[in-house]
Amino acid sequence: MKRLKYLPINLIAIFALAFCISCERDGYETIILPSKRYVEPIENIVPKSLINKIDNLYLGDDPPIINKRGFIVDPYVLTYSSSPHDSIGYDWGHKLIKFYGQTHDNTITYESIKGGTSVKCRAYIQGSGDNFTVYFNEDKISPSTGSNTKTTAIITGTITDEGINYYTYSYIMVNPDGSSVEKDFIRKFKDKDELAKNYNW
Repeated sequence: MKRLKYLPINLIAIFALAFCISCERDGYETIILPSKRYVEPIENIVPKSLINKIDNLYLGDDPPIINKRGFIVDPYVLTYSSSPHDSIGYDWGHKLIKFYGQTHDNTITYESIKGGTSVKCRAYIQGSGDNFTVYFNEDKISPSTGSNTKTTAIITGTITDEGINYYTYSYIMVNPDGSSVEKDFIRKFKDKDELAKNYNW
């Protein structure tokens, strides 16, 4: 796979001063991480007690280029849940995802649409070879109640010409303020066909 070329030091300095990771979801907008030029260690994003529950966690400072690529996860099925009321294997329909704005400092923009919910986040990317992990925290402040919930999302997979092999998405509740689920609640999803296919949207 192609690798990004390093930028001149003056441009790096500009990024270091101006770069900020943010996230938007359904009208919410939150700054989730301070401006940094280096990759935030995943241990600072994902609760340490839950790291071993994440499937195929690919780390490393030389991730593949997944820039300007879109995919469809269909069928989008539940593979694990902390809740005994969830049905494992349930088909949640389909999900559109895409990545763009990948930089030399291993940050990337992640965007997704599922049903009536859209998410757009600046995230971190790690990995090596064709394997990658994208991860970010998201604070959601309710305009009606003022509650502030904090979640962590982790996307992993192996990039190919056809799409993402072994795509997985993990969702962890870090701060359940105003939420009906408990702290450290986790759900994990995958593409039932083991391939999130290329899809331009």
